[in-house]
Amino acid sequence: MMNHGNTQDTQRTASAKTATKQPTGRAHPVRHAKQANRNATGTHHTTTQKVSSMNSADDYSDRRHEVVYCSKLGFLDHRKRERFFDLCDKATKSLTVLLGASLLASYVRDAAPVVGAAVSAIGLLALVFGYTDRKQRHKELAEAFAGLLAKVEIAGVACTLADVNQWLGELHQLNAKEPPTLGTLVVLCQNEIAIAEGKRESVVPVSAYKQLFANWRDFHVAT
Repeated sequence: MMNHGNTQDTQRTASAKTATKQPTGRAHPVRHAKQANRNATGTHHTTTQKVSSMNSADDYSDRRHEVVYCSKLGFLDHRKRERFFDLCDKATKSLTVLLGASLLASYVRDAAPVVGAAVSAIGLLALVFGYTDRKQRHKELAEAFAGLLAKVEIAGVACTLADVNQWLGELHQLNAKEPPTLGTLVVLCQNEIAIAEGKRESVVPVSAYKQLFANWRDFHVAT
């Protein structure tokens, strides 16, 4: 009897030890929480990297487009202003020569004082408004905008965000050198760019009257 009892006690002890060693099948709560936290942190870090990369790409694209568009707009605007002042300069010189030559004709001798006053007035207008100087100024600005646009086109897709930032800085420097713009003329230039890019839906209608005097007066154009 004693041996039989000892055998049962030994079996119970072995069963208890085996039960202690066997896993329960349930994950440890603390370890599970730590692992979940690591997974969540890694996922958040990856998502943040993707969002940051997307934002950088969008920022790069927006800045490059701004440089290209503003360079085109500045070039067209200053070319139009250059052409206008060149026309004014040539018209002034032509009228001055024509009226001065008419003083030699016998049929205008009686109106010589009036013709002389007209010649002086035209020469005064050219002196006050400085057609030649303003024409040259707009010519230089147009060439500067064209040069900036050439830099962007030459670099192509190989340019970096640092390059775009540098071009954007140069663009702001050119804007600081510009004289006051005329709103109607700017809208006309924007329309030309929209048509060239196939975006006719973006064209703003401008009346013929405003187009004719776009270089003379700053009209309000609804955009």
